[in-house]
Amino acid sequence: MKIYNIDTDEIYEEVAKNSGYSVEEVKQMVQQTLNEAYENPTEEQKLFQDIVPRKGNVPTFEEFAAFFIKSFMEQ
Repeated sequence: MKIYNIDTDEIYEEVAKNSGYSVEEVKQMVQQTLNEAYENPTEEQKLFQDIVPRKGNVPTFEEFAAFFIKSFMEQ
């Protein structure tokens, strides 16, 4: 997926290459981290989480990255 000319697949590949994990393992770890962050957020974290567009209860990495990159590029 490309977001402002940033390919999320390339991010996964680079992290995998530098970490010794497979791309699939990196994807699983990233999603698990997002899942954990959304399970028991503080009030401050929840305020931020509520503005991240997503289809389900927890954003995918692509949804989270799109929000973050778009916000950064607009500033």
